[in-house]
Amino acid sequence: MSDSPAAPPPPPPAPPPPFRATVEESLSVPSFGNGSGSGSGGDNASITSSTRRRWDDPPDEEPGQMPSETMTSMVFVKIMTAHHANNFVGSKTAAVQGEVSDLAFGPGDMHVAALVPKQSNIKSFDPDESSALAVWAVREDGGGRTHTNLFGLKVHKGFCFRPGRAAAGELVVVCPLYVKVKGLDGFDARQPLVEVYDVGKRVRWSRNEVPVRAPVVMSEDGGLVAGVSSKDSSRVVVCGLEKLRLLKVRTMIIKHTEEVTGMGFLPESGGLVTAGRDGYVRVTDLHSGKTLKRIEIGARAACDILQVSGDGKVVVTVWGRDVVLWYLETGRVHNYNLNVVRQTEGWPLAVSKDCQYLACRTEDGFDVSDAASGAFRGDFATRASVITAAAFSNDCTKIAVGDFDGYVNVFDMITA
Repeated sequence: MSDSPAAPPPPPPAPPPPFRATVEESLSVPSFGNGSGSGSGGDNASITSSTRRRWDDPPDEEPGQMPSETMTSMVFVKIMTAHHANNFVGSKTAAVQGEVSDLAFGPGDMHVAALVPKQSNIKSFDPDESSALAVWAVREDGGGRTHTNLFGLKVHKGFCFRPGRAAAGELVVVCPLYVKVKGLDGFDARQPLVEVYDVGKRVRWSRNEVPVRAPVVMSEDGGLVAGVSSKDSSRVVVCGLEKLRLLKVRTMIIKHTEEVTGMGFLPESGGLVTAGRDGYVRVTDLHSGKTLKRIEIGARAACDILQVSGDGKVVVTVWGRDVVLWYLETGRVHNYNLNVVRQTEGWPLAVSKDCQYLACRTEDGFDVSDAASGAFRGDFATRASVITAAAFSNDCTKIAVGDFDGYVNVFDMITA
């Protein structure tokens, strides 16, 4: 019996790979493309699966369903800071404080106005006392000098600008207020008045004895002013601005059963949108007085914000934590709760004129999200004082925020 040949010796072990190659291999990630993952067919899948990617290579496509709070698509650049204490003669900015309770951009976005306490009402606050109006020219160089001193002009709870007249040099503001008068029984009574004031020319157009209080809104052509009735808060008073610049009551809208908390004119249609504590949002034709549309909102809180889009197709209302979008052409209603869509807590302050953005106060400052979905767009941490008011510019490229210490900051909104 012959001996079998000896088995060949085992091959020597392969040398270890270089350190750099090992690290890069461990950091390589699969492609984000549609062909990645098991079960994908077609040529694209075979090409993707055979291609290795480095950890720092950009994805072929943006990954889907990423958490909204982790993607910033809006940056805020501060362009102006102002403080209302600069208007008080002989006062120091650091010594005079008073929270900003309302903000609005003027026509053309060249001015921003704020409601602030009067000097006599800063330390001993009276909720029934009228506020003062401060107006600043928006300056890109960061200056905060006032456009004019308006602390003699009283405003109660809210005001509105006459739209579309900035090119003519007019900056007209409508201001409801109360004055104390002697009643028949000898006690003081509050008489409602509405002042129409041209800030640019420092001229009072009229002082009107009409039963109107805030909120007040003005039609796009500047011919109509609507406000809540000072006698019955469930009613809306519509006034006409006559040629002599006087306000005269034209009609009364009695549709809601509880207080009206928000309103806005529909552009070029003669319609007025109102929202009340009774949970209804209504569209009323001002020519016939008939209800054109209405919806009932099952929210637990009252309507805090009502915004009609510039094209008149969408109405956004905010009821506490609930945001409701009403598409007037189709009648479709879309709603969501901020506690569900947000990862951080926020308190709504304002909706942009195109109904695209929602601004909220946060514990660190403020943020802006998509009004239709609540998706996060961007935030700004102030950490100096609590934000108390906000307003978007008419062209939706700027935002103004006011705080508890009386500062107003204007930001450019840079979007991706």
